Order: sequence, then structure tokens, then C-alpha cells
Amino acid sequence: MSTIRIAILTIGNEILNGRTLNTNAHYLAGWANRFGAVVCRMCTVPDEKKAIHAALDHAYGCADWVICTGGLGPTTDDITRKAIAEYFDLPLEYRADVQARIEEFLQHFGIPFEAKHRSLCYVPQGAQVFYNRKGTAPGFLIDTGEKVLVALPGVPIEMRHLVEEYLTPYVQERYGYRPLPFERILLAGVEEPEVHRRVESLIDETATVIDWGFYPHYTTVEITLRMRPATDVAYTEVEEHLRTLRYRIEELFGADYVGSGDISLGRAAGAYLKQLGWYAGAAESCTGGYIAHLFTSDAGSSEYFKGAVISYANAVKHEVLGVPVEAIQSEGAVSQSVVEAMVRGALQVLDVDVAVAVSGIAGPGGGTPEKPVGTVWIAVGDHSEMRSRRFHFPYDRLENIEITAITAMDVLRRWCRARIHKSPLPWT
Repeated sequence: MSTIRIAILTIGNEILNGRTLNTNAHYLAGWANRFGAVVCRMCTVPDEKKAIHAALDHAYGCADWVICTGGLGPTTDDITRKAIAEYFDLPLEYRADVQARIEEFLQHFGIPFEAKHRSLCYVPQGAQVFYNRKGTAPGFLIDTGEKVLVALPGVPIEMRHLVEEYLTPYVQERYGYRPLPFERILLAGVEEPEVHRRVESLIDETATVIDWGFYPHYTTVEITLRMRPATDVAYTEVEEHLRTLRYRIEELFGADYVGSGDISLGRAAGAYLKQLGWYAGAAESCTGGYIAHLFTSDAGSSEYFKGAVISYANAVKHEVLGVPVEAIQSEGAVSQSVVEAMVRGALQVLDVDVAVAVSGIAGPGGGTPEKPVGTVWIAVGDHSEMRSRRFHFPYDRLENIEITAITAMDVLRRWCRARIHKSPLPWT
């Protein structure tokens, strides 16, 4: 199929004034990349008709398609629907089928259909309607033969729903869309330059067939491998390339290889826990439940994760986890002895086979010359052995919390892996 050139137009004052993060453009670019489309332009404009019309003129200078998000709601500043209709010289028509779908959605919340909802039922004449099951504002598609315009709500969950339910099937039917063969690989505990160095020869081997991407996030690096859109190699051959690359990367990185596909650190740790027949638990101080969040974000985590004790206060460390008061008083809550006692307490209180514990100074205050902001102790252990290590993370509060939880989850994953493979435990 010919390559589709797409411009992404996000509409809304809230994006331009910094109140809303533009995640829609990020998602749509990734969606386009799945089938080899080229995003030639991204633009954000205010809720103004002239600005929308000018942006559409500019977008169609390079694109066959324009995908718009935002401005389809019922308030007075939601003018996208009318601006697009005028741009294509199409009247807006009231659609009873759209009203019926909106009424059905509102019933879930006990809200009656009112006059304020009527504006949502107007669609440019002849447009294909995308019925919205996640909200009230429908999307629509206009196809003139030369130009395609897709208008989607700005609320991210609604926009993604309409893309997957309506836009993807449309592209499949009209263009013979088939997702390009793709592989995602997650590594942990190795820096991006070292990752690139180790796979450099693999990149050279596959450069004409595979596009490589590297995306670091704190202590993890995601590698993406996707078939080049312009290659003449058969899909089946590319898929075999990807399988071979996955195996070779796993061999190259060993314990740093987390997994492939939609794998996460929590899901990888869970797979090892299920293999061992173990349950895990956590004792969290500075992370305030983030480790538990990483576990429970994955469906089915109740099969290997029992829970966490959020021992933010020293009293909870002592009264719930049994951390000796003397250890807290003499060494402080952010110390090796305390965090190891937290692991022992979690093993008993939660009745689990392995536990991880964290205690640290996330910031912005609370640091001392001996223990500056970003100082974190992490411990992991089962009923036979324990390991702990001190870290210093140089970020702001929320970033320090996230990287602490990610690091704790990774060491728990490595601990379980080592038990399965009978290899040295982490931090030995």
C-alpha cells in the first residue's frame, strides 16, 4: 500500500497555556507508526476558527490526512465541529442516532439528556460518525477522495477508544492495513550507551530491514524493533528476524533482560514468583505504596503479590513491622538496620516468601550532610537470606519515589530469577 502522510492537529487553549499535557499527539504518532504512515506535521492551535482553518491549510500542504483532537464538547469554546464543517463547506446536520447513543451513555450515571447536550448531536453532513462509548462527544471522519479529516474528542481515553474501535478498522478496509511486524524488549540495570554498544553489530546486520529505537527511563531501557515500511522483504521473513533478534538480545544481556512484548518489571517478577510458587510483599516508607502500585497495575497479580505495609511513620515501622526502636533512634529510619528489619517484619506480617523494603529521603527537605536528599536504602530477602544496598538518587521528590520503586522491583525480580537459576543473588 502507498504510504499515508498524516498531520496531527491538537486544538485547545488548555494545551497552549500548559494546563494539559498533549498526550494525544504522542499516542497518534505511535498509532501511525504501527502501520508505516509518516507523520509530517504536528500543530497545536487555540479554540479559534481562523486558527483552525489556517492550521488545516498548512497541514494539507504536506499531508493526505489530518487527525484533529479537541474542541468537540458541549461548551461555548468547543468550536471544532463548526470550524471543520465550514472549512469543507458542509452543513451541520442533527443526528438522532447520535442523540440515542449519548442518552444511552448518560443513563449509566443517572443523568438526563438536556438542551446542553444537543450541540453534540450535530455532525458535518455526509461524515462517518464514530460513536463514543467512553464519553458523550462523538468523533467523525470526512473523506473527500483527496483529503481525509478525522475529528476526535480531546479526552485521551475517549480519543484512544475511537481510534481503536473505528479508525483502525477504517484504515484496514480502505488501505489493506496490516501492522508492521514489531518487537519490544525491556532491559533493566544497564545504561543506554552500553546497550547500544552491545547490540551495534546486530543493528548493522539488520539495518536494511529493521528500524531500531532506544528509550531509557531511569534504570530501564526499552528497545523497539520494527519492520522498515519501505522494505520489500516478506512479513514472515521479518517476523523470523525479530524472533532471532529477541533470542540474541536475551543471550547478550542475561539477568538485565526483563522480557519482551508488553512485559513490565512487575509482570516479570510475577512470572518468576509463580514459577517458584511464592508470594511477595513489600514494606514501603518513602515510596508510599508505589511498589504495590507497580505490582497491582498488572491483572492477575493477586496470584503472587499479597500486599504492602506503608510504614511511613516510625511508629508504624515499630508497631506493625517490629522494627526495634533502638535501631531507629541510633541509626535513623533511613539506614541498613532499619530497612532490613522492615523486610523481616514484612515476611512475617504479610506471610510471604520474599519481601522488599525501602526507606529514604525523597525530598525536597529532610536531608542532612550525612544523608542528603535522595539517600535511599533498599533491602530484599526471603526466609533464608537478605541483601541491602544504599543508593543516592539525584532527582526531585516524585522522580526519587518512582526510581526507588523501580529499583526495588527490579532487585526483587533478580532475586527470584537467581533462586530459579541457582545463580548468585543480587548485591552479593
